[in-house]
Amino acid sequence: MSDDRKTVWEPELRPAEPPEEVDPELPPYAGFWIRAAAALIDLAVICGLFLTVIGIPVAMCYMPVMWMQSGATLGQKALALRVVREADGEPVRTKAAIVRFVVMLLECIFGVLGVLGFIWTAFDGKKQSWHDKAAGTIVIRVDRPIDPPGAPEHRADATPGLDE
Repeated sequence: MSDDRKTVWEPELRPAEPPEEVDPELPPYAGFWIRAAAALIDLAVICGLFLTVIGIPVAMCYMPVMWMQSGATLGQKALALRVVREADGEPVRTKAAIVRFVVMLLECIFGVLGVLGFIWTAFDGKKQSWHDKAAGTIVIRVDRPIDPPGAPEHRADATPGLDE
């Protein structure tokens, strides 16, 4: 007796690709999209400051002072990011905070050319924008601790999301 039932196509099942190995010595750099989201939050804060009596001087000091005092603006804190010195991972000092802010302002002033400085983050190995490179800073995720030496070759907590 022949089996005349129609065969239903079933996809070939393959084992999942192993996760991409991450160098445990590298800090968990913050990617373009999560940094863009933090910048939008900061833009709202700065716009709010411009509308108050204290206005422009406080708004101009907001970012550098926040980077020096706590390592992050309100937008960066909300998304668990921190700005640190590239050389040693220590908090940003006055000179680096001012250089970072001035170059960021120049990027904003120069329109399309300046936007490239922000977009650069998406393609840079350390996720640095031009203002990070000028100031010698990096932006890291503080919700993903740096793996100590001898840790597994890839992180179990790595998840796709805003940082890609």
